[in-house]
Amino acid sequence: MSLLKQIALLLLSAGLLHGCGLSQRKAQADSDSIQILESIEVDSVPADFPVSFASLFTNERQYVAYYNKDRYMTVAARHVTDDQWNYKVLPTRVGWDSHHSIVMTMDKNRCLHVSGNMHNDTLIYFTTPMEVET
Repeated sequence: MSLLKQIALLLLSAGLLHGCGLSQRKAQADSDSIQILESIEVDSVPADFPVSFASLFTNERQYVAYYNKDRYMTVAARHVTDDQWNYKVLPTRVGWDSHHSIVMTMDKNRCLHVSGNMHNDTLIYFTTPMEVET
């Protein structure tokens, strides 16, 4: 498995464990019981500063919001049965600062909402105008 795939899997796993409310100690204690069934590469990301990414799962789709290798906020989406990601690069770019976390949610109408890159800055917010398909 390539290093990039391992990093992507670790990022997704950390986001899932954090999102489920598990403490770091509990996550470490359970690490031997976690079985990795599949690893799917998402994209290249900068590694010179730590910043939180976001992940979201529905019954049919998986979404990941992150800063790509060129530091643009990006949302990747895929159907859970596909290995291929669809990408939307958003018009906001992060400099060098670990305070630019990304948050993402989906509302009851299945519209995606993404916000981030706002350390000492104005509100940066994106939403889909209708149910997310791609």
